This record gives sequence, structure tokens and C-alpha cells, in this order.
Amino acid sequence: MSSPDAVFDSPLPSAPLAEFRNFTPFPSHYFQTVDPHDNVFHVVAVRVTYTLRRVEPDGSLTFADEQTPLALSDVCYGEVNRSSVKWESDLAPFKPMCDVLLVNASGYSPDGIARPRWPVKIEIGDWEKTLVVTGPRHFRRTQLGDYELTEPQPATQTPLTYEHACGGENRFPGTSSPDERPEVWEIDERNPVGCGLRHGNWLDRAKPEQIPAPRIELPHRAYDGDPDYPVCGFGAIARPWLPRRALAGTFDEEWKQNRWPRLPLDHDYAYWNAAPQDQQIDYPEGGEMIVLHNMHHRARVAFRLPDHYFYGLIRLEAGPMLPKAMNLDTLTIDLAAYQLIAVYRTVVAADAGVRVIEARLAQESTDT
Repeated sequence: MSSPDAVFDSPLPSAPLAEFRNFTPFPSHYFQTVDPHDNVFHVVAVRVTYTLRRVEPDGSLTFADEQTPLALSDVCYGEVNRSSVKWESDLAPFKPMCDVLLVNASGYSPDGIARPRWPVKIEIGDWEKTLVVTGPRHFRRTQLGDYELTEPQPATQTPLTYEHACGGENRFPGTSSPDERPEVWEIDERNPVGCGLRHGNWLDRAKPEQIPAPRIELPHRAYDGDPDYPVCGFGAIARPWLPRRALAGTFDEEWKQNRWPRLPLDHDYAYWNAAPQDQQIDYPEGGEMIVLHNMHHRARVAFRLPDHYFYGLIRLEAGPMLPKAMNLDTLTIDLAAYQLIAVYRTVVAADAGVRVIEARLAQESTDT
């Protein structure tokens, strides 16, 4: 009996799928990945949501009544590729460091008094990061045709999104059609959604009366209009932005002819860390105090990182059972939902002969 050919050679190496069992009450996901050297790995991610609405006197947190689902794709604050990333997919194959990320965050002036600028800070154990936020300001066109930076207006709140950081994109004439290329197109590839970008060619053609200026700056270096001023923020760096994009590897003609669709040989797994580099910390052990300064109506918000121990119980084809710790590689604080979201991940080589992977919480029994 003749039949159509339904079999074709796979361009990627493969391995038998392991049976996955989730013995935790939290959303989890199992998948496989292939590294730059064509080795197959099993990956398990578990997402745990804690509420910040109930903080015990010692700073301890409790699980949220409703657990948030795993993020299966990136989510932006607004239009995709035209706004900053709000959530990034939890389906990363491996993160060499722990991402610390803030979502729906704003800087609140101390005591609610309008000020031109004030500091905001996050602390986790011995690690900390401080930035300074300002009220609205802009570049104003002078009678001579150049542009001067105005002083910040007093304000009580500044959104901590990359739309208010150094960067931007300029087009002339302005167009929203992706198929129509403007005469002048300038972009800061570090942060295309930011503000303050003002190159001479665009200025000469567009002649705007004023240009929004960045409102997030370094604590010891006020923004002065320098086009190379660092991009400052607490949120996720989008995958296409620099310098993150370069970590993905070299996608050139050599890769297209000899490697596609596999990863480039120079792929760096640091690409999967979404946080700014100074917000990538060693995997937390649990129990660290987290303190937010001027990111809430209360000047100081403090709580303790839970010390729950998640692990994968690996059942091998050969018979042995081996526990493998899950790394806490993503900490997200959602200031609008009053939640701390922790993602735990473990990676196991497929050539180990894995039959079953079980996601477990340490205080639960490992008997089956």
C-alpha cells in the first residue's frame, strides 16, 4: 500500500522525552533544549508567587492565594517592539545568574512632597542598586536653533520604565507604517523606546520645538545630554537591544549555511539573563532581606526572601534516583499586584538516561 512520506530528517539532535511529574502545587513546565555543541538537555521550571500584602513581623512571606501562570512568551507594556518589556518568558533554557526585575514600578518622592529629583534603591542581602529619578524635563529649542536641557519640574512620581531612560528612535517624516522607510531614521539600539535622542540630521529636518529628556539617571552622574549616557532602569532588557543581542552569537552566512537552525557556536547563555548586568546576582540561598526605598507610597518596604528549597528528583533508566537542586534564577517584584514571583529551574543532560523528572519541594516526602 502506497502512502505519503511522513518522515524527514530532523535538523536538530533529539533525545527521548522524560516523564515529568509535578509534586508541587505551583505552575511548572518541562521542555528540552539543545546547546551550541548539539547536546540535548531536559529543563524544568517552577514559578512561585508570594503575596506582599501579608508580611509577617520578621519579614516572612506567604504563598499567594492565586498563583500566576508561567509566562510562555514575552509581554510588553504597550505595543510589541514599540514599548519596553514587562514580563519575559519563563522558558529560558538556562540562566547563569539570577535576574532581579521590577514590574509596574515607579519612584515616589519622600513624604509625597514634589521634588525635582530623588533617589530610588533596591537591596537584596548585601547587594544593592541605586538610581535617581527626576520630574519632567525636556530639550527646548532656543532662538539660535540649538537645544538646551531644562531643569526637572517638581514631581511626586516617575514611572521606572525604559520609556523614561536615555535612548529613543526618530523618524522623518513621521510614519507608523513598517513598510515605509522614512528619509531620516535614527535609533539608539541600547534602548529604542527611550527619550533624549537628538542627532543633527533629524533635528535639521524635523525642527521640533522640544524633545522629552530622560528622567532616570545615575546617582553620581546627573544626565547632561550626553548621547552616550548609560541606559538606566530596573526592568528587563529586550532581546533585540544592545548589548544583550550580541550575546546570542553570530548569525552570519557561515551560520546560515552550516549551522541553521542550531545555535551559533559562540552563543553565550548570559543572553538569557534579561536583567541589566548590574541586576544579575548570584543565585540567592533564601532568607535574604529585600528592601525597596522610595518605590511605594511608604518610603521603605521590606520583606524576607523565602528559603524554600525546590529540587528535581531524577529517576534514571539505570535505576538510581538523584536529587538535583533547582536554582532560583528569576526574582520579579510586581509593585502593582503586590507580589514577589520566583522562578526555579534545573537542567539535566539527556545522555544521562533520564526516565522521570519530578519537581519537588524539600519538606514534601520523596516516597512514591
